[in-house]
Amino acid sequence: MTLELPDGWTVFTREMDPGDKAFEVMGADKQTVDEFFRESGIYLDAVSEDKTLEIAVSGRKNTDGISDLSSLPEAEKQKKLGAIKDTLAQNYTVTSSSQFDFKQATFLCTDMSASLNDETIYIREYATVINGSDVAVTMCSYSGELTEESKEILSGVMESLVITEVPEQYEAPAAGDARKAGRSQGILGGSWVWDVIAGVTVLGCIIYLILTSSKRKAAEKRDKEGKEQPGA
Repeated sequence: MTLELPDGWTVFTREMDPGDKAFEVMGADKQTVDEFFRESGIYLDAVSEDKTLEIAVSGRKNTDGISDLSSLPEAEKQKKLGAIKDTLAQNYTVTSSSQFDFKQATFLCTDMSASLNDETIYIREYATVINGSDVAVTMCSYSGELTEESKEILSGVMESLVITEVPEQYEAPAAGDARKAGRSQGILGGSWVWDVIAGVTVLGCIIYLILTSSKRKAAEKRDKEGKEQPGA
């Protein structure tokens, strides 16, 4: 699968060099990001220049025996779309969902939100099954509800999707599998194209990881300073 991302966005993949400028831009390190990617099943994560928006590509091996959602008979397709929505509703506050038929695949587009550590993250996710994998392209907003401009950015990414065939002997990695699933063609700035074979679903991503880490470190620093004060 290939896709294009907006100019100027910082992009993370599983194959980045530890000294890549993207880590410096986000104040992150490769080990932490790699661990988060493996745990969350993320293969690509892109962050806007102002660090308020994030797009992640994630996925896991489909366990329903489905190869491609778009090729299912209509009744079965609607059943699977309903199952995706029900699964999301168990974890997030879903405000709307609808079917989107792009040039090569059928997706369920879902708008939802989640509260994490007293912060509300607003999300739009496109989910489908392609090449035997449950695949999701997810946008998260950390500065309020998604604007029409933000939604148009995500729509542009979706319109750029090109799905390629996967060899029959290829086994899509399950969530958390650290095996190589794609190859990067650029990391920072410019229109960005990622070549991936299997992808997966996600929330929080790099920005949330960094925000959480920063708050934890700040709390640890305050606690340490408090203990070092006379009489503490």
